[in-house]
Amino acid sequence: MRLHMALPLIALTLAATTVSAPAQQNRLLNALPPVDSRAGPSARDGAPFDPTGYWVSIVTEDWRVRMATPQVGDHVGIPLTPEATKKADSWHPKEDIENGLECKAFGIGRIMREPTRLHITWDGDNKLNIDTDAGKQHRVLRFGQERNADKGEPSWQGFSQAEWIYAPGGANGVGFGQQPDREHGTLHVVTTNVLPGYLRKNGVPYSDQTVVTEYIDYITNPDGSEFLIVKTHVWDPVNLTEPYITSSNFRRQKNKDGWKPRDCHIDIPPPGKPAGFG
Repeated sequence: MRLHMALPLIALTLAATTVSAPAQQNRLLNALPPVDSRAGPSARDGAPFDPTGYWVSIVTEDWRVRMATPQVGDHVGIPLTPEATKKADSWHPKEDIENGLECKAFGIGRIMREPTRLHITWDGDNKLNIDTDAGKQHRVLRFGQERNADKGEPSWQGFSQAEWIYAPGGANGVGFGQQPDREHGTLHVVTTNVLPGYLRKNGVPYSDQTVVTEYIDYITNPDGSEFLIVKTHVWDPVNLTEPYITSSNFRRQKNKDGWKPRDCHIDIPPPGKPAGFG
């Protein structure tokens, strides 16, 4: 297996365990450096790997809560505040259906955990589109000067600023002080300006103050199969007591087989309460 970059995950894990929550929020909101106006390679030309094409999610963990809607009150593993816990425990899908809010479970805080296919394409040299067939969601990752674009109104997928982080001195992460190795690196994305949504299909909330940071790595296996590893760091000062961190895997497809765009929908959770509820 060839890993193009793992250092950002190490840094992310250390930061999450050593920095206070307010400092975390401030660091994430200012995670990307100012845009350098000097001429340089575009994001497309400088890409250390080709992210384009069709990808399918490989659900290898949290199968129970990702492949189906869990019972109301099942929020194990998510560091909720007491108030957020009350909201999650009292969720009823009927209210969202009546208010046309079926897409709350397909927002940026959870979309990469959804069993879905991705279609990734470049739009010019500094915008990368990610479309999902689940929920028909459309993401735009903005690089370079595009990061300075108007954010517009809050949306399900928010406003995403992106950059390539290149491996220092080679793929093995040694050689600090040398020129970055532009053939190996990770895609770093910070998303803000979001609509409130759900971290889990059963109404576990995140607010409009949420900041989602992602590190997307590319790996290949000896058999030639290719994967994107999406490490997602959700910080919500309203509903979480600490960052919620997940890792999701996507395998490259040879074609668009299985690509079936479908609208957002709400699956009614099973009756009853999870073990230990209350």
